[in-house]
Amino acid sequence: MGTMLTGVSLGAGASLATMQLAGAPASGAHGEIDFSIVGLFMQATLVVQAVIVLLLLASIWSWAIMVEKAVRFRRLRAQARAFEAAFWSGTSLEALWERVRAASDDGPGGFADGPAERVFDAGMTEWSRSQVQGGGVIPGSLARIERAMSVAIAREGERMVSRLAFLATTGAVTPFVGLFGTVWGIKTSFQGIAAMQSTNLAVVAPGIAEALFATALGLLAAIPAVIGYNRLSGEADRMTAALENFADEFATILGRQIDRAGMGAGGARATGYGPGHGAGHGAGHGAGHGAGQGGGQGPGQGAGQGPLPGPGPAPAPGRPGAPVFPRRAEG
Repeated sequence: MGTMLTGVSLGAGASLATMQLAGAPASGAHGEIDFSIVGLFMQATLVVQAVIVLLLLASIWSWAIMVEKAVRFRRLRAQARAFEAAFWSGTSLEALWERVRAASDDGPGGFADGPAERVFDAGMTEWSRSQVQGGGVIPGSLARIERAMSVAIAREGERMVSRLAFLATTGAVTPFVGLFGTVWGIKTSFQGIAAMQSTNLAVVAPGIAEALFATALGLLAAIPAVIGYNRLSGEADRMTAALENFADEFATILGRQIDRAGMGAGGARATGYGPGHGAGHGAGHGAGHGAGQGGGQGPGQGAGQGPLPGPGPAPAPGRPGAPVFPRRAEG
């Protein structure tokens, strides 16, 4: 009887030893499996560790871009409101341009160097280059001013959306990178099952845990990146549309000033061909076409476009000069 009990005890001990070798968790602190984040990372294979590091770096860089863009867009909105208030305050074109060109972020009385200011400066720079002697403006000035502001708006739009493509890439790619880590972890689990010839949970659990950890990190990097991209790109589109509206209003004001200056000199059109054409072609058909062209277009441009406004001191009352921005109509 004693011999039989001894044999049973030895057989049970041998079975327990076999189970421990097969990967069953042993009792005590040394046999426990660490399922903490650091523990899962340390127990993972090199491939899964590389995936985890890549996902963490992508997540950190995405958050850095989102925070930087959010702060910058808030500052740009404040600058745009300040400039719009000055633009519609009734100040002269010359005075406003001087303030913009002397802009400094912390200078007294100046503007910060924001997108609206740069678009305005581009339009005014082209306006000043279109001036001719005698106070006139060369033909086609308004179209060139509009093109200059369009180029400036395109550049500002590129600055606003810079680095947002990384957020879109992160949101689209990181789930698949995490899925790759998941597949690799599951492959490791099956390799452990084959090596231990056991489906014990202690054999399968570590590989499955690191696989799910990689999937979670992929989603953790992708979800905020997608939300941040949609929000920031929408904000950039709204600010770009505001710049386009400002450029249209500015071009309308300049066009009105050009037309008024041209019509104020004897009823001529803004192109300046009204009086000259009448005198030139009238004399030209009687005395020769050459003389008519010479006497017609020369005086026409001088009389029609001479009083056009341009950057300069504030005009005296009663004569055209530097345009004054009208106040925006209420309601």
